[in-house]
Amino acid sequence: MVRPARQRAPGGPSGGSFGGFDRFGGALRSIDTTPGRGALMLAGALALLTALHTWVDPLYAWLTVTPETLPGLRLTALATNGLLARPVSIIGVLVLVAIAGLFFVDRLRAMWDHDRVRLIGAALGGLVALVLLQRFVLPGRAYGLLVAALWIVFVGTAVERRWGARRLLVFAAVVVLATDLLGALLAWAWPAGQGAAFGGARLPLYGEGPVTHALMAVWCFMAGRRRMALLNVEARKLVWVLVAFDAFDLLFGGRIAGLMGLFAIGLAWLLITGNHRPGVALDRLRLWRIERRVERRRGDIRVVGGRDHLHREAGLVHLPGRRARRAT
Repeated sequence: MVRPARQRAPGGPSGGSFGGFDRFGGALRSIDTTPGRGALMLAGALALLTALHTWVDPLYAWLTVTPETLPGLRLTALATNGLLARPVSIIGVLVLVAIAGLFFVDRLRAMWDHDRVRLIGAALGGLVALVLLQRFVLPGRAYGLLVAALWIVFVGTAVERRWGARRLLVFAAVVVLATDLLGALLAWAWPAGQGAAFGGARLPLYGEGPVTHALMAVWCFMAGRRRMALLNVEARKLVWVLVAFDAFDLLFGGRIAGLMGLFAIGLAWLLITGNHRPGVALDRLRLWRIERRVERRRGDIRVVGGRDHLHREAGLVHLPGRRARRAT
């Protein structure tokens, strides 16, 4: 008896679990969830630096931006401050789980139909492990590290598929260094700026928020006018949601922290459009001025007498139903 040739599953040469079919059976939405190498490197750096920041107290001043970073020449903070996870509550984890459920609702439904015991066990086991990490391994930081790492992997992988790992890492390094330098300068020259404009909790200057928002802004710019299926909104307009979050931080969390986030989004726009190059910016300015001049000239043109008047001026006679003939 001859066995039929094994057919490949749609979505990949090996029929893997992310190619359209998985071990729970049934056709699922074809979403490639394999994380990118560059995104994983960023998440690994985030985990390592956050662990050092939590366990080794003497390294705090060398890893985070403070008013003494520049005067004390603790310049290592400029490369590490933007790759530290902030503490968050369990609510942040639940929000992330809800968002992931919306994206992978088909997979979750299939898993629930075919092996719900394993799904429930995995969810409860992961929750218990996370609580233990929060309590004993990374006190107060495990929730924030999980949320930050997953956001960086998710958004970073989407950008990496268009750019590649090297360009992703270079972009992240530029954003981290630039935003941390801005934060260090403002903290040194304007210590009161660490407070909020209208009171509220005082946010620390460290955190992965600027680089995450910059990557999300790049993804929105790349998607352009494509509409998000869940929100029915053009992807590029979601950038204003990021701006609103950072503006909220500026008003109610910390002015310098909010400015660092807004600066990261603006820097992402400059880098992705090429406007960070003086020549490109000048060319765009010249083009804008030429377009405005042409529009003004078009507005000055007035047609007097209508189409027949123009035909007569050109020596043409317009006959209804026929082509215009030159007058003899």
